[in-house]
Amino acid sequence: KKNAISFHNKKGILIMKYQFVVFLLLLFLTVLQSATNAQFTRQDLWLEMDDGVKLDVTKFIPSGPQPQGGFPAIIFVHGLGGSKQRMINDARDYAQNGFVTLTYSVRGQGNSEGLSTVFSFREQQDLENIVNWLANDVFVNEDKIGISGGSQGGFHCWFAAVNGMKVKAVAPENSIPQRVDAAA
Repeated sequence: KKNAISFHNKKGILIMKYQFVVFLLLLFLTVLQSATNAQFTRQDLWLEMDDGVKLDVTKFIPSGPQPQGGFPAIIFVHGLGGSKQRMINDARDYAQNGFVTLTYSVRGQGNSEGLSTVFSFREQQDLENIVNWLANDVFVNEDKIGISGGSQGGFHCWFAAVNGMKVKAVAPENSIPQRVDAAA
């Protein structure tokens, strides 16, 4: 019996050693994949608009070989009263998957300068300035720029589409309310 117990203990210890080695291997691969996925450059900067107001901007540039023509790009725009911080995780996630991304605080919101006029020409002009600036970035394919946003940011997406800005895709995360005829 002593040998049988000893055999089972050795077998159990051997199984535990194999499980530990497999655990370490999986842990190593997970850390390696996370490090690989997290490879991007983050740039925090201020962009000066055509009227002199400076907007708080964060741009992520993927690491690795740049595709011919440049990386596709996505501009993320936050909702009313928010800041670029509301969209930073989305921007980071897409940068990890090969997109140049940019998120900014709309004028008068977050740390950006100026006064917010909510959905006016001024915010539309700022967006167009940002689109044009990003289109001229050496890392960006100017023919592959999109915009995503929710609430106020969703309306910015519609502004880009309706006003013919240099974007190929818009992804508003809001719906347009149904118009109701007041005379009806």
